[in-house]
Amino acid sequence: MKAILRPFIGVFLGLPLLASAQLFDKTVEQEAVQVAPSEEQAVTASEQTDQAVSSLANYIDQTNTLTGNFVQVVYSDRGEERSGGQFWLKRPGKFFWDYQTPYAQKIISDGQKVTHYDIDLAQVSITNREELSGDVAMNLLVGDKKLSESFHVKQQTPNNAPVLIQFNDQGLQYFKLEPLNSNEDIDQVWVVMQNGALSVIYIDTGVGQQSLISLQNVTRNAAIADSQFRFKAPEGVDVIGG
Repeated sequence: MKAILRPFIGVFLGLPLLASAQLFDKTVEQEAVQVAPSEEQAVTASEQTDQAVSSLANYIDQTNTLTGNFVQVVYSDRGEERSGGQFWLKRPGKFFWDYQTPYAQKIISDGQKVTHYDIDLAQVSITNREELSGDVAMNLLVGDKKLSESFHVKQQTPNNAPVLIQFNDQGLQYFKLEPLNSNEDIDQVWVVMQNGALSVIYIDTGVGQQSLISLQNVTRNAAIADSQFRFKAPEGVDVIGG
């Protein structure tokens, strides 16, 4: 049976960009003398952390559009499910996920309605955008709130991150996002920035499913016409809802 793939509303990881995801080597054969940081060093480290968090917040808050390619990997009791394609995002509430592998599907929001077009099944289902209001990852990029209004953000070291996102790549910054709304149905949200740009989002639902997302070949804040997010069902296709 073909699995129904859902972007963010289910979520992803990129392997071409962060392909070999090796764990950091934690076996260092040397004696290390632990020296407590001076007060000045501690202040500097704190300032650097604050600057990093502010940089992430500014990136998210000032992103109006985003386009590029994506790869999604979802880990669950069914094993590993991988998919990929192209995406277009526009605030507030508009998105278009064009799945090209392993099955052709399109998931589009015009800000009001969400359309899921399964090309192989020749079927379209339409739901209200409001039904996705609790989707943490989607609201991170197309919601109408600032990052600080939805999450408490902490910068973390790579070896404190979940194993699945401990990448052996340079220029990475790791952030743990804790939802301010305790009703959110997730356990963890992590964001990985690479050289100042959004690279990976990781979500753990806490009930045996982890999703990793990679955004690649990304263009930020380019003009995208609203027509990109409108969809008309082809003739002969079954339409459910709407």
